[in-house]
Amino acid sequence: MSTHAPHPSLLACIDLETTGLDEQTGLVLEGAARVVTNDLSPVDEGISLVVAQQSPGDSILPVFPWRGRMNDFVVDMHTKSGLIADVDRASLPVADVDARIAAYLESHADGVPLLLVGNSITLDRNFLREHLPLTFAKLHHRSVDLTSVELFLARYSGLDVERVAPSTGHRAMDDINACLATGRSIGNTVQAVLVAADRS
Repeated sequence: MSTHAPHPSLLACIDLETTGLDEQTGLVLEGAARVVTNDLSPVDEGISLVVAQQSPGDSILPVFPWRGRMNDFVVDMHTKSGLIADVDRASLPVADVDARIAAYLESHADGVPLLLVGNSITLDRNFLREHLPLTFAKLHHRSVDLTSVELFLARYSGLDVERVAPSTGHRAMDDINACLATGRSIGNTVQAVLVAADRS
């Protein structure tokens, strides 16, 4: 994480799927990133990778330790999304996933830190710091939390942002795309208010 000035025209939208909410005891199962412009237009398709989890190496054990870190709700969610099956087939350890996402960000930012943008991004930032340090190092110390922006606008001015249906797939890239749609809705709402005020 850098304290230097952030990139003036690009941001990083990153989402992680994890075994739980605690970065100290949880594991990253999937990570995705898309670099976007200031109006939240993606510059490319982004990158999405599933993280392989180490098994005990004993085929007679039906449940690997990483699965035991998930409660029933999370197991059900990741089973329905197909993520658990994808983790079982994955071959990239978390260090390689970290390196690839960091390289993707670097290919666009050229050493300039990127603002992290997302919905309720405290969890993602905490997991990035703990488990994907190379990716975390590509980010600016400030963030754009779209959930916070929306809540502030509603509480401070009563501005009603048109709700965008959240992603129900619980996969990292799906959540990124839903996040970007939410951000554009917030931006369009604010822009409409400014235009209306300018005309009055």
